[in-house]
Amino acid sequence: RHFTEPLDHLMEAVRKVGKGDLSSRVKVKGRGDIAILAQEFNRMTEQLARNEEVRQNMVADIAHELRTPLAVILGKLESIQEGVLPSTPETILPIQDETLRLIRLVRDLQQLNLAEAGKLPMALKPVKLRQLVERIIEQFAIELEERKLSVEILGDAPEISGDQDRLTQVF
Repeated sequence: RHFTEPLDHLMEAVRKVGKGDLSSRVKVKGRGDIAILAQEFNRMTEQLARNEEVRQNMVADIAHELRTPLAVILGKLESIQEGVLPSTPETILPIQDETLRLIRLVRDLQQLNLAEAGKLPMALKPVKLRQLVERIIEQFAIELEERKLSVEILGDAPEISGDQDRLTQVF
């Protein structure tokens, strides 16, 4: 019983984790192999619980990020259908912009999946940060104008070694 009781507790905790209970922990007694195994089990379940929390937060963030452009697209389309807005290139452009934003978000999800799998390629090259940020601001010029926001870049930024596409995503 001295040898099997700790293993029984460990097996019960393993079954709980197998059923989705990531709060399951094992009391660690002693310093032998079974105690080391129990410590590692506890570390593993703590990491799994942290990963699950990060995943849940990410899903909530993604849902929020997807809702915003969808709401803009739906609102503009309804306004055009009801005759409140004319069907002109000026009213269709924001719909197109939001659709492109959705496409980027889905692509980002795919890249996130690759990053989590450790398969995300990085193309490191010299990048001029100021020019990169200026280009990003230009891409959002219409949205900034619609929201009556202005952006000013102060000072200089060094040239760095980085992946221009990944840095663009970050900014």
